[in-house]
Amino acid sequence: MVIDTQILDEVWQQVLDEVWQQVWLTLAPTHSAPDLHRVLHAYAEPQRHYHTVQHLHECLSWWQRCQTMMQRPAEVALALFYHDVVYDPKRSDNELKSAQLMLSHVHDILPQDSAERIYRWILATAHHGADTRLEPDDVHWVLDIDLGILSADAERFQEYERQIRMEYRHVPQLIYRCKRRQVLRTFAQTERLYRTDYFHTHLERPAKANLLAI
Repeated sequence: MVIDTQILDEVWQQVLDEVWQQVWLTLAPTHSAPDLHRVLHAYAEPQRHYHTVQHLHECLSWWQRCQTMMQRPAEVALALFYHDVVYDPKRSDNELKSAQLMLSHVHDILPQDSAERIYRWILATAHHGADTRLEPDDVHWVLDIDLGILSADAERFQEYERQIRMEYRHVPQLIYRCKRRQVLRTFAQTERLYRTDYFHTHLERPAKANLLAI
């Protein structure tokens, strides 16, 4: 059965809007929720093929399943909303720019300590291999959810690989294949790919099977 992508997009946006309202009701109950559309508009930019509303919806779907296991679930959700809000495949500072844009959107609404945590979590998505074992907060959930796609079923994982290739279509095929395989093999050879117990238990094996199949 072919599903109309416009209808699918509307479903995604409805789910995201519900989570967005829930987040702001938790974090700033005396303020109106900021405009979600400026965030979704960024995820619809033409250079994006994977880092789109689809990816955002997949991330927030994982968040919905796991939020009761988090210390600060609303902050995790906000970090996920903003973690790829700036994305240019030809630049290396997307996470920094995304974190800065988040601050510009929320600085007059969120308490400083909350905004600083979210800022730090977004920056952490730039270096998934960094050691965050001593972090006393929910950064592990942000990182694991961002990499949840690696455990997808074969059809979705292949689509993901095609989407990433489209984002890097400016890179010659031979160079791209070599670099991409390098990245995926590094993930595959990581002793523990996922940092939370939940993701490690349920997603580690299918993710590494996908990675080793490339």
